[in-house]
Amino acid sequence: MKTKGEFTLMSRNEFKNWIMGLKINRQVTMIQNHHTWLPSYDNFNGHNHFAKMEGMDFSHRNINGWDFIGQHVTTFSDGMIAVGGRPLERQPAGIRGNNKGAICLEHLGDFDIGQDKMTSEHKKTIVHVNAVLNLKFGLKPSVDANVYHHWYSLFAPYNRLTDGQNNKRSTKSCPGSGFFGGNSIAAAKKNFIPLIRKTLKNFPAYKSVFEKEIEQPISHAIVVRAHALNVRTGPSVRRKWAGTVRKTTQVAIYEKKGRWSRISTEQRWVSSYYLKQVFVGTVIDPDPKGLSVRSGPNRRFRKLGVKMKGDPITVYEISENNWYRIDFLDKWVSGKYCRLEA
Repeated sequence: MKTKGEFTLMSRNEFKNWIMGLKINRQVTMIQNHHTWLPSYDNFNGHNHFAKMEGMDFSHRNINGWDFIGQHVTTFSDGMIAVGGRPLERQPAGIRGNNKGAICLEHLGDFDIGQDKMTSEHKKTIVHVNAVLNLKFGLKPSVDANVYHHWYSLFAPYNRLTDGQNNKRSTKSCPGSGFFGGNSIAAAKKNFIPLIRKTLKNFPAYKSVFEKEIEQPISHAIVVRAHALNVRTGPSVRRKWAGTVRKTTQVAIYEKKGRWSRISTEQRWVSSYYLKQVFVGTVIDPDPKGLSVRSGPNRRFRKLGVKMKGDPITVYEISENNWYRIDFLDKWVSGKYCRLEA
């Protein structure tokens, strides 16, 4: 651990020990992820951590006119972490209109597609810092707790956008169009949040902090190929029989081991061979007339009915043009107006 002026440089382990030992009085509900864009990897030589921090601090104070540097934490390509400059008791200058209750992370680099290729050490540190902050503030890893700047409008009322894939004139690409496989909400659910969750669960304090957490499924499926699928108390036919699940029953998947899937928060396992993945979600179409259900995957097909905002859906098939089949028969809705769970 090294300190120069207002800034302290530390390793991943040192950061965890440091932040867990602090008392922070304000409520924190959001961890913002940004990339610096400039400086990028080209501007970092492996030794000038403090010079980069001082440069950003000068820019934020003297060019932007802020009282402090914008972020609370900065990560580097060599895996190191810098803190200081902005008190943790103060909200950041990160996402305009959405800084209350936030901790701001700046990841030094330009992670738009075709620019900096994130190092393995940097990836580890970014995931680690997010997981440590989730632990510190008791936040379950999710796209509501671990957010990207890209998901928020640049213009008043600075609302969060529904899909994270919006017109470039209304949103930044930050933390980069290539950040952990993309900067959309869907990409974060697939590539980023699971890494944070995995790291968090390896911390010894995880159970004590999240002991009341209700385990969430990792996917959903329906039972196929068997009229009555045997349930076991472990991932093996040698385990004790624990009942059956009938064909076409929808089940939640909490864990996978080899060819077996756990379908309960308790030890209830079935063979994955007899399952077909489905997706569950919600209609988000604000139209008071509802979202049209059609007999095929585009607007030219016959209208069969409507789904209203907030209605749950089960998706059995997704077409190439992003329409969802929501029934065993041909009943389709536009995926543009639905949100699927992780």
